[in-house]
Amino acid sequence: MFGHSSVFSVYFYLLLHMYNKLKTTVTSNIISPIEKNEKGLRLASGILGYVFFAVFFVIAWVYYKERMLPFDGAFQCFKLIDTQAFNIEAGRFGVLLTQVLPFLALKVGATLETVLRLFSLSFIAIQFIIFLILFNKLKDYRSVLILLLSLCLAYRYQFYYTVSEIHQTIAPVVLIFALFNSPLLFSSQTKDKLICFISIVILCWWISNIHILSIVLLTFVVVYTVISNVKLLFQKWFWFLIAGGYSFFIYKIFTVEEGSYEASKMITADKLKMTLIDLAQIPAFQFFKEEFFRSYYILVFAALILFGIYIYKKKWIPFTYMCLSLIGFLFLIIAYNITPDSPIVYQNYYACFGLLIAVPLCMELVELFQVKIVFVLVGVLLALSTFKIIQCARIYEFRMEYFSRVEQNVKGLPERKFMISADNVNWQMIWTDWDMGFETLLHSAIQSPDSAMTFTIVSKYSDYDSMMYKPNTFIGVAFSPYWFTSQNMSQTYFRIQNTPYRILNNIPLDSNANSKFSAADVKLAFQKSDLSLPYFGYHILPVTIRNQSNDTLYSKTREQDQLILGYHLYDDKGNLQDSVKVGSPLEMDVYPHTEKTVGIELKHLKRGSYTLVADLIYGRQKWLNLNATSKVVIH
Repeated sequence: MFGHSSVFSVYFYLLLHMYNKLKTTVTSNIISPIEKNEKGLRLASGILGYVFFAVFFVIAWVYYKERMLPFDGAFQCFKLIDTQAFNIEAGRFGVLLTQVLPFLALKVGATLETVLRLFSLSFIAIQFIIFLILFNKLKDYRSVLILLLSLCLAYRYQFYYTVSEIHQTIAPVVLIFALFNSPLLFSSQTKDKLICFISIVILCWWISNIHILSIVLLTFVVVYTVISNVKLLFQKWFWFLIAGGYSFFIYKIFTVEEGSYEASKMITADKLKMTLIDLAQIPAFQFFKEEFFRSYYILVFAALILFGIYIYKKKWIPFTYMCLSLIGFLFLIIAYNITPDSPIVYQNYYACFGLLIAVPLCMELVELFQVKIVFVLVGVLLALSTFKIIQCARIYEFRMEYFSRVEQNVKGLPERKFMISADNVNWQMIWTDWDMGFETLLHSAIQSPDSAMTFTIVSKYSDYDSMMYKPNTFIGVAFSPYWFTSQNMSQTYFRIQNTPYRILNNIPLDSNANSKFSAADVKLAFQKSDLSLPYFGYHILPVTIRNQSNDTLYSKTREQDQLILGYHLYDDKGNLQDSVKVGSPLEMDVYPHTEKTVGIELKHLKRGSYTLVADLIYGRQKWLNLNATSKVVIH
C-alpha cells in the first residue's frame, strides 16, 4: 500500500509533467520570439490586406450616400460639382488626390450618382495604393498589418465623415513609419538612402498640407522608432531628416492667417490651461466619458492586449510612452475642440487612436507570436471593427430615409425650396444641420437634375424674412445664406426651380388649432405591419398620418397644444414594456385631405419580439387612440 506522501508525490509529479507539457506546447505553437517566418507573414498580411480592401471598397460603394452627403461632405461635393474644379478648404491642398476620380468623372459627363460613388471610393483607393507600396515595394508586412488596423480599429461613425482631413493623414503616416524602419534607409547604397530620404520629406510635406495636427501622429511614430532603435539619435542623416520633415509644419504654423479657420483651431496656452482647470466641464470630455468605452471597446481590448504584452516582456519604457501618448493625445484633441460642437466633430479625432495602438501592437505581436496567432488576432480585430463600422451606418441610413420622406411629402407642391423648423427634427439623428441645404439638394438630385429640391433647417423664420420669398435664394449654409443662388448653380446636375421658400412647419393663428382633432379625423398606420430590425441604439420608423378633416394638422404649436407621436410597447407575452408620451415631433404639417409620412423614434431595445402601438398625443396628455400597430423583431 502506498502512503499519503507517496500518493501526493505521484500527483505532484503528474501536475508538474502536465505543466511542462503545456508550457512546451504554448512555447512551440503560440509564442515564438525568435521566429523569422517572412514567407508566412507575407501570406498572412497579403490575405488580410486584399480581403480588407475588397470589403472596404464594397462598403464605400454601397454606402456612398451615407459617406458623401452628411456634414462637410455635401458642402465640398457641391462646390466640386458646381465649379467643375478642385475644391480646397482652409488651404489644405493636400486633399487634392482624393478629388481626382470625381473630377475626371465630371469632365466626362458622368451622372451625379457616379461622381459621388467615385468620390467615396477615392479615399479607400489612396489607402489601397499605400498598402500596395508597403506590401510589394517595401515588403514591410508588419506595417501592412499596422495600416489595416489603423484604418478601422478606431473608426465608427467618423468612417462616414470622409472629407475629414485628419483621417487622410493616417495612411501616409504609416508609410512614413515604414520608411523610417526600412532597410533602404540603412543601405550602403547612397541611391537607396537618397530615395528613402526624399520620399519621407515629400510625405511630410503632403500631410502638413492636409492637416497640421498630423504633426502629433508623425511625432508619435518618430519617437516610437527611436525607442526601438536608440542608435538613430547618433546618425546625422536622421537629424537632417527630422529637420526637413518638420520644417513644413513649422512653416504652416507660423503662416496661419489671423482670423482664419486654422487660427481658430490652433492649440494655445489659454486653451491648454482651460483644459487642465475645467476638464470635467468641457463638452468634448463629457462626450468622451459617455461615448468612448461604449463604442470603442474593441480599441480598448486591443490596447489591453498591448499593455499585457508589455507587462509580460517587462518593457517599461514603451509601456510608459504609450500611456503618456494616449493620455496626451486625448488632452490635445479636447483642447483642439474646446468649444461646444457636434458629436461627429468630437469623435472625429478618435480615429487617430487606432494608429497609436496599431503601431506598437502589430510590432509586438509579430515579435512575440507565431504568424498563425498574429493572423488570427489581427483578423479578429479587423472583423469586429469592420462589423461595428457597418453597424454605425444605421444612423446615416436614418438620415437618408428622412431626406426621402420629406422629398416624397412635398411632391405636388409648386415650390422646390423649403424651410423646416429646428423644433421638428430628430437631433439624435441630425447631429448638425449647418449645410442641410446642400445635403438635401444632392440627395434629391441623384434621381435626376430635374428632381432637385432643397430643405433648410432654421431656428427662427424671422432671420430669413428678407430673403426667403425671393425666387433666386438658395440657403446652402446658414452662416452665409447669400453665398449661392439657385439661378447660377450648375444646371447640368441641379435644375432647381427659382421659387420662394415654403415653410413646412407653420405656426397657426389659432393656438388651439390642434385641439379639434379626434380619431374620426386622423388615421395613423405603419408602412409595414411586420418589421425586422438590426440591433441598434434606437430606430426611426416611418408612420403615415392621413388627415381626413378640412383643417390643417399643425406640427409646430405651443407645447400644451402640440400633437406628437407617442407609443405603447409590449413584449411577446403582451406585457407593457414602455409607454412614451414625450415622443417624436411631427416632421411637417399635414394639410386637409392629404397624408404625410413621418418618423417615430423607438428607444433602445434588447433583442426580441415586440408589439408597437403608435398614437398621436395632444398636449402630452391626451391620447387620440389611433392605435397603429406593428410587430417588431430586434435581431
